[in-house]
Amino acid sequence: MKMNEAVQDYILKQPEPQQSILLEIERRIGLLFPNATEVLSYGVPAFKGERVFFFYGGFKAHVSVFPPLPLDHPLSESLKRYRNDKGNLLFKIKQPIPYDLIEGVAKALFELYHK
Repeated sequence: MKMNEAVQDYILKQPEPQQSILLEIERRIGLLFPNATEVLSYGVPAFKGERVFFFYGGFKAHVSVFPPLPLDHPLSESLKRYRNDKGNLLFKIKQPIPYDLIEGVAKALFELYHK
């Protein structure tokens, strides 16, 4: 998948290590969903099938993934330590990033938004 120019600009303007983390998220989700379209939506990178299903972004001390999964989703227990008060996921840049868990979230969000 070729990176969308607006997404590329967003990611390349991020400081390290956010830039590397976002590139890895983009690479992994792109491999999982090769037919999805990359877009910049609400100011952050996103993946779109029939509709946008996965957003991710870089911030000062963390990277985020959203929208939130429902609290009753099977992954919820694994996500609890990363949820903020809105349910979005925050991964602190000074801690190991659980990329496999992020992939699981992307798969779950795709299923929720493409029923």
